[in-house]
Amino acid sequence: VAVVSQSSSIAISVTMADGGLPLSAVVAVGNAAQQGLPQVAAAVLGSGPPVSALGLVVESLADLRGWERLAATAREQRVGVVALVLGATAEARRAVVTHTASLAGDAEATADFLRRAGIGQVGSVDALLGALCLLHCGGPLPGTRLTSLSSSGGEAALVADAAAGRAVSFPELTPAQAGGLRAALGGRVPLTNPLDYHTYVWGDADAMAAAFTAMVRGPAELNLLFADLPRADRCVDD
Repeated sequence: VAVVSQSSSIAISVTMADGGLPLSAVVAVGNAAQQGLPQVAAAVLGSGPPVSALGLVVESLADLRGWERLAATAREQRVGVVALVLGATAEARRAVVTHTASLAGDAEATADFLRRAGIGQVGSVDALLGALCLLHCGGPLPGTRLTSLSSSGGEAALVADAAAGRAVSFPELTPAQAGGLRAALGGRVPLTNPLDYHTYVWGDADAMAAAFTAMVRGPAELNLLFADLPRADRCVDD
């Protein structure tokens, strides 16, 4: 994974993140007085080891043609690109100007441009790191259909709410999915997507594996599994 940032502090923070992100290159371009962010990012894609995903921390989209060329290069190499764009509010834009003298643009126009270029956009460093992990592990997805498994109705509701207003969907379970899930989970679990598979099969590795296998054999490009891992200093593993 490569990261190119106009903020050196955020670039440093990315290298310290405890998420197992395999970083091959981290470059801070500062105020881009000599080379702009898209030029540096294109150079990273064109040299050194292959890049699985490219993360950008952006304060200004000054060189639109340069951004379009970068997006085209990334598509040719099948590298997913995601950007954290700073300056969505008036206060943030003032901070950007005092920091690098960059002129942050209109947030809506920026989002439209990035969408047209095929560059994903996130709103936080955590989201940037999460998106880069997904792109590194699976690459750009061919579609936007999701499944979700959790042992909690609250968690199922959370993931459904998180998808609201976004270009993703939770397709209805196919007969094969429903049959496999019913055989594994029994008759007391309502079968939906997102799915709360309850706790009846906890500790039954074969039943849990059968349920997970049935779910991921449906028509989805990304399958989500939510697992609560107890703290070892507060729980006893029986």
